[in-house]
Amino acid sequence: MYFDTFDLTEDPEYPRNKEPTLKAPAAFGCSITYGVGVQPNETWASLLGLVNCSAPGSSNDKILRRSISYCNTFNPDVIYVCWTFDQRREWVDETGEILRWQPYNSNKPNEEYRWRMAHLELQNSHWDKYNALKNKFMLNMFCSSRKIKLVDFNIINPIPHDSMPLGSDNLHPGPEWHAAIAEYLSQTN
Repeated sequence: MYFDTFDLTEDPEYPRNKEPTLKAPAAFGCSITYGVGVQPNETWASLLGLVNCSAPGSSNDKILRRSISYCNTFNPDVIYVCWTFDQRREWVDETGEILRWQPYNSNKPNEEYRWRMAHLELQNSHWDKYNALKNKFMLNMFCSSRKIKLVDFNIINPIPHDSMPLGSDNLHPGPEWHAAIAEYLSQTN
């Protein structure tokens, strides 16, 4: 279902920086928080000693789901969440399968692509913002009810993800951004 048990094997291509244990604080986000383009020990999550539960390509819906599942499984006292772009959302189809938007592959135009394009035509910035705020509110309420401290921010604020040199992939933030985020979080929490 939507809030399945946290699964460490969900993204075998992207291993965790360390194994989660009961009460272990954790970080959640997309490829930026995961650390694509930097070494695993250079991510803000690793610099703060957190279990990095981020997954590249994650939407805010997935970040919410993974955070709640992790909290239900490991009961941490604190979690850190870096929300991604508002337009990254998921759609649940009539069979209950969770679909996420993916860029078009011109080599494989098919029915799925036509479905995705029709869905994108319905997308607008107001719906994106509404969905992102709903996810943030839901996680805030969940953490509050479980007495889990939630430290959350997004890829634009407090330090824009594109304001510093890029990582080795020339797409994601480099180690300077991760170090700045870790410093900011350690000073404010």
